[in-house]
Amino acid sequence: MADKSIYVPRNPQKYLGTNITRIELKSSWERSFALFLDNSPSVLGWTYEALPTKTLHESGIAYLNPFTGRQTIYKPDFFVVYVDRNNKKHAEVIEIKPLDEVPPGLGGTRNRTVTKLKEARQILNAAKFAAAVEHCAKRGWQFRVVTERELFKPPARSIR
Repeated sequence: MADKSIYVPRNPQKYLGTNITRIELKSSWERSFALFLDNSPSVLGWTYEALPTKTLHESGIAYLNPFTGRQTIYKPDFFVVYVDRNNKKHAEVIEIKPLDEVPPGLGGTRNRTVTKLKEARQILNAAKFAAAVEHCAKRGWQFRVVTERELFKPPARSIR
């Protein structure tokens, strides 16, 4: 998944961040998602690793690291504002993660092939995601984890 690259939006008016000429994405998966957001007509605005506040952008979401016991800052991958089929506006915080790094209680993998490192990442991500859900709920936003299941799912065929 690691494949750092610079992304320059094709629709810069939709990008809510300040680093519009140098969005440094950390993976090809994030690049695919950024391209989707940039080109989707239902997306009104989006930003990478920044959350809106009343004054510019805050650095992220505070959470308690379960391994160090210290408060740490979590920067989710994307913040997106979009309209649904009924023209209702939504705001969502989205994290891009491999399925095997998502805690089992949140739809991740629970099988014999999960290594100790992946298990540790699941524990850490559980703490981050719990803080994100709480943070988003206070603001009327949603939090969602997007994995390879959603990113690379074949498009649905319509039968008419």
